[in-house]
Amino acid sequence: MIRFANLGLITMFGVVGLIPVLSACERPQSAGFTLPEGDSERGKETFMDLGCTFCHTVDGVEGLRTDMPEPARTIVLGGEKSRVYTYGELVTSIINPSHKISQPELDDVVDAEGKSQMVVYNDIMTVTEMTDLVTFLEANYSLEPYRPSAYPAYGP
Repeated sequence: MIRFANLGLITMFGVVGLIPVLSACERPQSAGFTLPEGDSERGKETFMDLGCTFCHTVDGVEGLRTDMPEPARTIVLGGEKSRVYTYGELVTSIINPSHKISQPELDDVVDAEGKSQMVVYNDIMTVTEMTDLVTFLEANYSLEPYRPSAYPAYGP
């Protein structure tokens, strides 16, 4: 009888021991992914040349909208955010604009099927332009400092 009780205990420890091994098999999709180093200044030029400024501005960057009419709506990129945007997320947002839409409630941002109305630039921009653009955007995001909640004084 003790032998069967130990078998259940051994099985339980075996299953629990496999959990870290199996979870290690599932790597994030962006693990090991990187593009060559980009040039932020050229990325700014690419941002303007591709017409990104028609719908986007970059927080804190002046002079992006030269000779371009003001759009009906502007989507602001960059600035202080409550979490870090990874390099992979920025690349994904450019090559697959419908992957994650930041303002899906806006009719002029998405079509009737809920897909982004942003032009897909995959066949238009070069890899060099992509790396430069991502480098430019990444440099303009910062992590918002943690602000603890204000609690009223308590106690005697």
